[in-house]
Amino acid sequence: MAEVLSKHMASEKGLGFVEVRSAGTHTRSGLPASDGALRAVGRHGLSLEEHKSVALSEELAEWADLIFAMGMGHLHRIEMLGGGEKMTLLSAFAKNDGFQMGSGEGEELGVPDPFGGDDGVYEETFRTLERYVELTIDRLSGGVGG
Repeated sequence: MAEVLSKHMASEKGLGFVEVRSAGTHTRSGLPASDGALRAVGRHGLSLEEHKSVALSEELAEWADLIFAMGMGHLHRIEMLGGGEKMTLLSAFAKNDGFQMGSGEGEELGVPDPFGGDDGVYEETFRTLERYVELTIDRLSGGVGG
């Protein structure tokens, strides 16, 4: 959901040159988006019909300029794959709160994983992502932290 939102919002703000890729820290490659995610983005005029999961790899971590994690549990895996200097929580970056790994801060930050939840849970996650992605795109388009 974050990828499709990011691409859509970047395009709307004239940042179509920005490349966005989604990769999971706890998935295997080739899986379709969950039914809940398909319905959530569909309610907002977006589509995940063509989406296939991609497992985060060293190559993807190297490719990225910035790596946004949804939750604290993802940060360790990103660091193990060489993305430590590029990673941050999406929520922390969006709020520009200066979160740093190992600071003990940020435990309340993050985007809850809706997997296994009902449509209401997916909708809530979509709305949370929508807010954080918009703030992030605004921050990046202003040249802050980019």
